[in-house]
Amino acid sequence: MSGYVQIGVTALRAPGTGEFLPAVPLYIRAEDAEGPYVPKDDGGLMKELSEKMKQYHEAAMAADQVGGRREKVGGFYQSEE
Repeated sequence: MSGYVQIGVTALRAPGTGEFLPAVPLYIRAEDAEGPYVPKDDGGLMKELSEKMKQYHEAAMAADQVGGRREKVGGFYQSEE
């Protein structure tokens, strides 16, 4: 396997018990392998999204401190208004 590079391992689960089956190595062709992952510039999108999430979190925490109730809808808490 000189033309391949191991990138990890994976294991399936047994259908009856849910226990892991023996692990199997994962390979890719060496010519397809790139260097280490380097995140691309997103133009500030992640910073903008994190600011919005911070505002949401602060508002939710303030509502809890004031005594506002929140209802869990679809896995997320939403303020009752």
